[in-house]
Amino acid sequence: MTTVAAIEAEFKRKVCAQIRLLAEGKERFRVLTPFRFDDGDHLSVVLKRDRDRWGLTDEGNTFMRLSYEMDEKTIMTGVRKTVIEGAIEGNGIEDRNGVLWSMVEGDAFGDALFSLIRAILRITDVQSWTRAGVRNTFKEDLKAVIRESVPPQLVAFDWHDLASDPKGRYPVDFRIESGKRPPLFLFGIQDDRQCSVATIVILHYQKIGVGFRSLAVFEDQEEITRKALARMSDAVHKQFSSLPVNKKQVRDYLAGYVNGTVA
Repeated sequence: MTTVAAIEAEFKRKVCAQIRLLAEGKERFRVLTPFRFDDGDHLSVVLKRDRDRWGLTDEGNTFMRLSYEMDEKTIMTGVRKTVIEGAIEGNGIEDRNGVLWSMVEGDAFGDALFSLIRAILRITDVQSWTRAGVRNTFKEDLKAVIRESVPPQLVAFDWHDLASDPKGRYPVDFRIESGKRPPLFLFGIQDDRQCSVATIVILHYQKIGVGFRSLAVFEDQEEITRKALARMSDAVHKQFSSLPVNKKQVRDYLAGYVNGTVA
């Protein structure tokens, strides 16, 4: 039988060393993580039994938060609906009338937690679209820079390791091949959520022994909180603080990495 200490250790190993479990009743635990929403509140995650299985749930908190700033009738419409459904289905999450569940398969508690965290962060991205009014073109601009610097056959978009991660729980924005060195894992970062997820993905592949180098390209590093940036800086090999002002440097680095002229 899996113990609470073993579950917490698995969370720390697979997701983040700062995670703790706080007992709230029989077979119910609050999962305390360092991950936050834009307003500073921590993600709401509970580990509890669901019939004969362990599961992790947000207990409806994610959609409730969206309803604070958005009309409930428009949340699941248009592009928002596509993104939200993709976040749920792509992470193997169950949506039970607005309550998100990530069920634990066997003893894979860490994978289940990461899937729920990633889904919550992706879903709440639509909240920032509402505040901004329109989506910006950062990811498209980053793709353009990559296309200008790297032969297309060397780039894989939204890549994951099929051997260790067949369900795609730990995706890399761009995997760039280089015959002279390990592949480059590139992440485009716009906000704290993306920064936190990218950090988790980098640490995951480091822990399981995948050989790679990592690169983070920020839209504007000054918009990232100090804690999220500190965690990323401890994990990533190379980073550029702003794509708009560093496009040439990013192009040169990517071309040099592929050609073996830069580390």
